[in-house]
Amino acid sequence: MGIKGLLPSLRGHERKVHLSSLRGMRVAVDAMVWLHRGIHTCCDTLCSGKASLAYVKFCMSRLQLMLDNGIKPLLVFDGASLPAKMATEAKREA
Repeated sequence: MGIKGLLPSLRGHERKVHLSSLRGMRVAVDAMVWLHRGIHTCCDTLCSGKASLAYVKFCMSRLQLMLDNGIKPLLVFDGASLPAKMATEAKREA
């Protein structure tokens, strides 16, 4: 679910850049965001119970775009549940 308050605290420090300006850098990507956005490409298919890999292809195209621009991507996935976050996760589920 992300880090509470992260985006507001970063406001004013963000800037738009062309991917080519990141050449040679290692860039961390929240892979779950890519998967979530990719599901929008095939949500009708998935909701009807049919299989689709369109969301994976979406992620792979983003990954390839980074590689084509000389960027070293570091894909970050949500990890296992943490005991310290059990109360927060239970609250969100409720």
